[in-house]
Amino acid sequence: MAYKEIKWHFWGIFLTFVSTFSVFPAYLSKIKSVHVQSIHPINRLWPNLLYVPVMTFLVFYVGDTFGRMISSKIHIPSLNYPRVLFFICLSRFSFIFLFGFCNFPNTNGYPYVFKHDVIYAFLVLIFAISHGYCNSLNMMYAPRRIQTILSGTVGALMMMVCCLGCDYMQRMIFFV
Repeated sequence: MAYKEIKWHFWGIFLTFVSTFSVFPAYLSKIKSVHVQSIHPINRLWPNLLYVPVMTFLVFYVGDTFGRMISSKIHIPSLNYPRVLFFICLSRFSFIFLFGFCNFPNTNGYPYVFKHDVIYAFLVLIFAISHGYCNSLNMMYAPRRIQTILSGTVGALMMMVCCLGCDYMQRMIFFV
């Protein structure tokens, strides 16, 4: 009975985690800087050592935290529109295609479209903010949609879907 009330939030969290773990961190950590490496050792520091930790991991975790923080103040879409939130979570899969246009070392000879590191950083930041925001809104809205006595059960169900999303992506990555 509780599942009927929270199914949009249930699948919203699942899609949020699947879309995030489809590209982060495995795919995104392989994207390289567009700056040409020079002979000078100081100029090689950014593209060789600092680009991935800063542009991928630091930007993602700062954006994810920011997305979780703004979800406590801004509730768009509201509790009354769970389908809209579900489709926002579904639309996050478009980031997978956008990251494909970044400087990923490939052997097919396809040129990359985004020729600035700022564009990649902006994409990672928006991707991370949307992850934190969608995840937090779904987690906040699900227990509110049902009777108070079932809110603990719904909280456990929502945590289960988080684990299922993570486990699903681990199996997809390691068995492919």
